[in-house]
Amino acid sequence: MLVPIGRFTVTKDIVDRDSERVLPSGANLDSFKKNPIMFYNHMRWDGGIGTWDNVEVTDTEIAMDGY
Repeated sequence: MLVPIGRFTVTKDIVDRDSERVLPSGANLDSFKKNPIMFYNHMRWDGGIGTWDNVEVTDTEIAMDGY
C-alpha cells in the first residue's frame, strides 16, 4: 500500500537562482508518467524510493502527489 506524503509543486514559472525559468505548459511528461519514480534524495525522511501520481500541469506550475 502506498502511503501519501503530500502534494508538491515540482516547478513554477519563476526565475530561479541560476536565472533560468521552466515553462510548465511546455513540459512533455509522457516518458516520466510511464515510470514516475521519486528518487532517494527527494525522500530523505523515510530513506526509501517513492513514486508520484496525480500530475497536474497548469500554465504556471507542475504539481504532483508523492507516495
